[in-house]
Amino acid sequence: MYQNFILQNSSEKLQIGFCVSLGCRFECLCYYDQSGCRRFGPLGCHLVVALPSSRVINTLQVIRRGPPKKLGPARAHTTQFFTQRLDHFDVFNNATWQQRYFISTDVYVPGAPIFLLLAGEWEADPVEIEFTFISQLAANFSGITIDLEHRYYGQSRPTPNTSLENLKYLSVDQALEDAANFALSLKESLGLNGPWIVIGESYSANLAAWARARYPHIFVGAYASSAPILAQLGIPEYMEVVNEALVATDPACPVVIQASTDELDALILNGDAEKITQLFNLASTIDLANKYDLMLLRFYISLIVFGQEVQYAVRGSLARVCETLVAGQSTPLETVAQFFRDTFNGAQINVVTDDLFSYYKNDIQFSDDVNRPWLYHSAIELGYYQSLASQNQPFGQNMTEELFLRFNAEVYGPEFTRELTQSGIDRTNLAFGGLNPDVTRVIYTHGTLDPWHALGRETDLNPDSPVIMIEGLSHCYDTVGVPSSDDPQQLIDARLRIIEIVSSWL
Repeated sequence: MYQNFILQNSSEKLQIGFCVSLGCRFECLCYYDQSGCRRFGPLGCHLVVALPSSRVINTLQVIRRGPPKKLGPARAHTTQFFTQRLDHFDVFNNATWQQRYFISTDVYVPGAPIFLLLAGEWEADPVEIEFTFISQLAANFSGITIDLEHRYYGQSRPTPNTSLENLKYLSVDQALEDAANFALSLKESLGLNGPWIVIGESYSANLAAWARARYPHIFVGAYASSAPILAQLGIPEYMEVVNEALVATDPACPVVIQASTDELDALILNGDAEKITQLFNLASTIDLANKYDLMLLRFYISLIVFGQEVQYAVRGSLARVCETLVAGQSTPLETVAQFFRDTFNGAQINVVTDDLFSYYKNDIQFSDDVNRPWLYHSAIELGYYQSLASQNQPFGQNMTEELFLRFNAEVYGPEFTRELTQSGIDRTNLAFGGLNPDVTRVIYTHGTLDPWHALGRETDLNPDSPVIMIEGLSHCYDTVGVPSSDDPQQLIDARLRIIEIVSSWL
């Protein structure tokens, strides 16, 4: 069953189908124009909504960040702002700012646990604690749910803008102190003396696990969904998991993609820029002499289109992707290019990297585009640069972390070198233990389809910190949506185990 919304985008009216029954977890299964269904998969609706009115895509805003979007009816919550320190580590800096949070007390019984969800690099939404497994988890224990927005995202803006000078207050350590300070303050001001359990999804799942390790006197346990706790510069493993998912869906599927990659390589070798530009509906003729422009095109094809199809896969979506590819056009490249064009619903793609760098260098105002703060944060502490360096995937080996390192140097300054980023990554892994942290009472969950599980724990850390691998599910799938009898059995079992473990902590 779908509830349909009409969104106006440029001169084209699009009907977005939102599934709101049966505990559906994602924005949509397809989007529609006047001629009928044009595009299957969880990525389509996000891209349509994110498209600029010019119908030319020249930013990275179409990248999905964090967990899947949650949908559901509004319930009882209040929106609040907390006065937070700007710099927790400079005793002479008394500057403060307002951090947004949502709190739901509709099932709360005094003394019951407090479930604190840490948002990550996205705008927090009260639905995250209202129409999800997190809300049911809290209801099981008559608890409070709180969604704390991360500094520099959404409406939680510590500084007037995101200039390089202002971004220095964006770090894992500052975010962890935000969470600890917030919890202690609310415990005192609201009398929330029950046990505090910290929860995170994707990057913020790291924060949840690390908060439990750093502040065991504040948080009795943590639930970390899809946590890539190993900081790493390049991530060739990401596309390896994408390939494995496509092979498991239909072995012929990545064969088509590999054949299309071979065709694209031949066009590049022959200098046929006009043909490539036409196939992928590029905004201007691609410069085949610019290796970064070519990398950006391959980034769009591999990561933004197919990588996110796998990362945010829903039931049956990958089967439809592979059916489309295997059915095919006259050549594999034309098939993949048609799929690419359909994904962006006719919008042109600007792969001129000089334009990309200029945009993010000069646009320092806060907006719903999170890439300037997020890629800064990646550059100083995390890495997380997906690449095509592995031969165990069908997209070629011609897109590496060099694209992101060039972005860093052009956008943030020449001092943002590979060595600087690697030193930040090394410090993160030293501080928090990488894949082997010294922590107890953390539940780590991963879907086997999720490409990010390659940077997470896949076996139990210790008897008190289990890892729950959920076969055939995608990124943060376990936290999203109200549990339903129609859920896959492996998801039902995983959630029951989570409830059982949390119960043992209380």
